[in-house]
Amino acid sequence: MSDFFSFFGDLVESFFSTLKIPIGVYITWFLLRDKIRLYLVRDIVVARLKEIQDIKASVRKKIAKEISCFIRNDFKKGSKWVGSSDVTYGARIIKEISDESFHAERGLATLTYLSEYVFSGIEAEVKGSLEEGIEINRSRMSRRYYCNLLFRNLSLIDSYAARSIEIPKNFSTRNNDKIGHSSAAYVGKGGISSFNGLEQGPRFDPMGFYCIEYLFDILGVEVNKMNFIKNKYFFKALGGSDTFYIWFIERKVCAPINIDLGEVIFGRKMMNLIGVEIFKGVKPGNEGKCIHFYYCNLSGFFGFVDSVKDSEVKGVFFNFFGNNDFAVEVIKGAEVVVVKVPYACATEAYRLKRGEIAYKAYKASRKKALAFVRECLLSSPSSLLDILLYRFCFRFKRFWGG
Repeated sequence: MSDFFSFFGDLVESFFSTLKIPIGVYITWFLLRDKIRLYLVRDIVVARLKEIQDIKASVRKKIAKEISCFIRNDFKKGSKWVGSSDVTYGARIIKEISDESFHAERGLATLTYLSEYVFSGIEAEVKGSLEEGIEINRSRMSRRYYCNLLFRNLSLIDSYAARSIEIPKNFSTRNNDKIGHSSAAYVGKGGISSFNGLEQGPRFDPMGFYCIEYLFDILGVEVNKMNFIKNKYFFKALGGSDTFYIWFIERKVCAPINIDLGEVIFGRKMMNLIGVEIFKGVKPGNEGKCIHFYYCNLSGFFGFVDSVKDSEVKGVFFNFFGNNDFAVEVIKGAEVVVVKVPYACATEAYRLKRGEIAYKAYKASRKKALAFVRECLLSSPSSLLDILLYRFCFRFKRFWGG
């Protein structure tokens, strides 16, 4: 019997001795997996970083050449209004830079592509109106304003191209499968593997930092009847006006984000907010102060704004504000309508709807709930409270059939 127990003990000891090696390998892999992955793909990472740096160097060289030419030729001098040759020049150099930086890092690629979309849109609008001989506001952007806009675009792009890339200490790959979890079992393996920390190519996220920076710092939220087309093509590139939620929250005013006039045979009669124009009153405080909200048909399939009735637009604003103290103006041929709203009315609407605005901004951001709550607690706890109160009131009204 003692021989049996001795044999069994030796067998167990031998078994656990054999497990030491795989257990040790697993623990080592678990602790050093990121460094091992980085070592295994180091050549790919170095090649990717070199590609991005080469693109940046090429873009900076191109911008320096164009700015030098820009200053030497004194582009700002000449006709008061922007002409066909001006918009052709601006669109051409922005497109060349955009083509060069398409595979650059995320920020640079996004900004250059947005710039290309905006300047090619300005070119199409101005040339089209001049060729047709239409004397309307959309073709009357001043030459000086256009030059300043072009220069600011080139300067911002250059600042992004000048930023260095920090080589990450930890590196991991990510599989970009686009199939939902519920149907993933029925689909063969696929997707695109990419590296965390080295994002390349443009991404149009209306609530993303790059799009918000481009709108606020370069284009500007405030427009007028001579320069609104730049904002029109910015929001057309994004496919909507969700970015305006940020401006509402910062300025403590609000208005409908879009004007929906229902379905027609060709599609939906929808106008999106693209800009504002603020007029200060002659009296102290906000008395007499007003905001002009610019709404545009972003669809390229059919036009309808010229035939829109004032009563249709006022109906949408009455449902939002609860009064009829508005003035409506249609800019003929531009697919744009301007609605004049008293400033006090817009601020009061925000006070009453700030929870709804904050909730819609959260939904537009597409952030995960826990990440959003953590960021709110660190930066703006009041926004989180506004959202919770709004959702509570919304569910309470829904429960009681309100």
